[in-house]
Amino acid sequence: MIRRMGGPSTPGAYGGGSRPWPWLVGMGLMLVIGLGAGLGLGHAMLPGQPSGPSNQPGTAAVLGVGARRVVAGVPVGYPHTPQGAAEAAGNYLAVLGGQLQLDQARLDAAIDEMAEPELQPRLKGDMRAALDDLERAWGVVTAAREGQHVLLTETPIAYRITSYTPKQAIVSVWGVSNVGVAGHQRLTALFGSSSITLAWDGDWRLRAYNSGTSSLYVVPALLQTPTPTDGIPSQLKGYVPYDNGI
Repeated sequence: MIRRMGGPSTPGAYGGGSRPWPWLVGMGLMLVIGLGAGLGLGHAMLPGQPSGPSNQPGTAAVLGVGARRVVAGVPVGYPHTPQGAAEAAGNYLAVLGGQLQLDQARLDAAIDEMAEPELQPRLKGDMRAALDDLERAWGVVTAAREGQHVLLTETPIAYRITSYTPKQAIVSVWGVSNVGVAGHQRLTALFGSSSITLAWDGDWRLRAYNSGTSSLYVVPALLQTPTPTDGIPSQLKGYVPYDNGI
């Protein structure tokens, strides 16, 4: 689960100032508790599995597109196409919001791979602040140190390419963040929309990230009308599902 970030003048997702990731501290109004097995995440909390950072790379997949390699835990080497940018956006979110948050050295190395140099210091600082928020809310760091099972995931579900040029792409990603701590809480899921700006310099690299508009920011699963949607809520018209098996 990651802190929602924008540029220096970007307001919070609900227009409440510049503090990133406002829904973390306001969880009480927006939580969806006990995510079902349909997202394929329940197995990560089974006894006997490690609570430390996972070696799994990102989880986004665009049909016909694939990263060429994994460096520092980050899938890299994307096609210079809109679809390549979409997969990079989803994978970068998945890495930033995953178990690497519990290993600062590995997370810093991953950020060096995925982000432009100008963004790296701020992104590293924001991720440290996000981990502090997670510790205050759920005690994830303490639980991991004590050997308890901890689950942190960010799963991209669908995307929309907002704009594209050969030099820069902006991709809106709808996904779900999950937090689970053994002996502390049930698995918690929160759905939201993010805007990812990527720059091309031989590969797609993260240039900026913000939380998008309030109207699409949070779409709780339990508030959806139970009608066929092909996996995409009606509020997200124009989004394309990632090929994640969801």
